[in-house]
Amino acid sequence: MMYHQMGWGGWAIGCLLMLAFWAAIFWVVVQRARNTTQVSNGSTAEAILAERFARGELTMAEFEAAREAIRR
Repeated sequence: MMYHQMGWGGWAIGCLLMLAFWAAIFWVVVQRARNTTQVSNGSTAEAILAERFARGELTMAEFEAAREAIRR
């Protein structure tokens, strides 16, 4: 009997809440996936250092010193 008394308003609110719930779950999954791919995308400290060396921003001595500091 209680369900019948809710009418269309209660049904619509229930649908919106369910939609919001699944949208939040989807958003969390997408954010986790994005964070995982960013970390494994090669943007490690050594990769950034190698890119800077390749662009000529660092000398060989600076590159090797920084690489050794990173590895410690």
